[in-house]
Amino acid sequence: MIIEAILIGLLLVKILGGNFTNLMEFKIKGIKVLLIGVLLNIIIYLFSSVDFGFVTKLIIDNYTVLHIFSLLFIIAGLILNYDNAGIVTIVLGLSLNIIPIILNGKMPVSKEALIATGNSKVIEIITQGRSLSHGIFNSPKALFLSDIIALKSPYSPKVISVGDIVISVGLIITIVLISRRRT
Repeated sequence: MIIEAILIGLLLVKILGGNFTNLMEFKIKGIKVLLIGVLLNIIIYLFSSVDFGFVTKLIIDNYTVLHIFSLLFIIAGLILNYDNAGIVTIVLGLSLNIIPIILNGKMPVSKEALIATGNSKVIEIITQGRSLSHGIFNSPKALFLSDIIALKSPYSPKVISVGDIVISVGLIITIVLISRRRT
């Protein structure tokens, strides 16, 4: 949904007469904190995707804590930009997503919604418990904030959460607001 949100945001910039240069010149506050979260996320992904022996085992054994910390760093970096309503909306979406992760150890996924996507590879990985980030739970906490919304064509089939939608809306708002800033 991120790609779609960016494209919609850019289309709205064009329609509303925003300034694309503003997007290129925007200085995000808290970039170092934000980058720590993003880099931690990349490291987690890399070391849990390729076997690096002890380091991979350490990452996998501590995946939930590392994932939550990476999201908290991203939230902390973004929240420093509280003067942009779009970025605040993104922070809200990330916060909505982190709640079920903290309460359940990973993002709960609705089995029915997952099956509705028809994405057999993802269905197999999640139903067999092989995903570090997502899982099927009998009675997940904060189910309403979990991945419960099935997306099918024209999107790549996936299950999303209310937080994912809020993040996408926030991204669109951010792009439009930045493009319309007076410099």
